[in-house]
Amino acid sequence: DKEAIDLVRISRYIQTGVLAVVAVIAFLLLALLVGENIALLAIALATISPFFLGHSRLLNMESMVSLFVLVSFLGLQVYLNKERKLVYLLLSGVAFGLAQLTKSTSIALIGVVGLMLFVGLFKRGEISLGAKIIDAIKAIAIWLGAAVLVYFMLWPGMWVAPGKMLEGVY
Repeated sequence: DKEAIDLVRISRYIQTGVLAVVAVIAFLLLALLVGENIALLAIALATISPFFLGHSRLLNMESMVSLFVLVSFLGLQVYLNKERKLVYLLLSGVAFGLAQLTKSTSIALIGVVGLMLFVGLFKRGEISLGAKIIDAIKAIAIWLGAAVLVYFMLWPGMWVAPGKMLEGVY
């Protein structure tokens, strides 16, 4: 008993709220990496770009997937280069799971994460190579675990027929 235009309006409100929250999270992560002034400028320029504004005005998922991927990337950057706190790794994995739910093309981020972890093997010199490899395997397992958990929890179709759902998506 709802009008279609009312559903569209409510959907846009929800999408706008999600985009605002995720943009603030991206700012906070970027501020840890480069400082608040540069982070504010970067996020402001990104969110007022014609691509982002155009896609966020439509009920299109490009703007949401771009911010989810950005938060996932920045969370992992903070984890690898600033503070090795589990919360940043989990945030990155959750953002990747949300990006996957939004659009399956965000799977390309797995290659970027693998490359980031591989480069990380050569950056830290205080521990042995074997310990670094085990640390990288643990990090990707936790990251993927968080993403898979979010993916399964938020998509009810995965509760019933995961194989069929994944076959349809990929």
